[in-house]
Amino acid sequence: MGAVFSCEQVLREVYHDLGDFAVPYEVDFKRFLYSLELLGSRGMIKDKRILDLGCGIGIVALALKKLGADVIGVDKFIFPSANDNPYRIADFKAVRRAWDAYGITVIEHDILTRMPFEDATFDAVNSDATIEHLVHSPKDLFTEVYRI
Repeated sequence: MGAVFSCEQVLREVYHDLGDFAVPYEVDFKRFLYSLELLGSRGMIKDKRILDLGCGIGIVALALKKLGADVIGVDKFIFPSANDNPYRIADFKAVRRAWDAYGITVIEHDILTRMPFEDATFDAVNSDATIEHLVHSPKDLFTEVYRI
């Protein structure tokens, strides 16, 4: 039987792997860990298909992948097209290489529009530090999350 790693060990490894890209997100470590532990305690990581909404540089998505999930991330603000946005990644190709190395997909998409996924595509949807940035009611977003 293979080694079993804790969510905290895996999350620390992801922060290490992402290096300087993860530094601005050190403040989010405990919240990300809570989300991972919550999903894990409900059996919602290993062998599950998970969508990470507003995934940013993919810290949680990478951790979920390392913990055995099939993960897709969605974000709008980290991509090169996000002009004048503080979340835009200057060296986007380096972050993309990290995603590719772990086999996760992160797509550029506005989470306030219909998601490009079929009904019931995912077992779980995770979203950290995203909803509080919405300026309108999240009702349509929740309807879409329920759909997928």
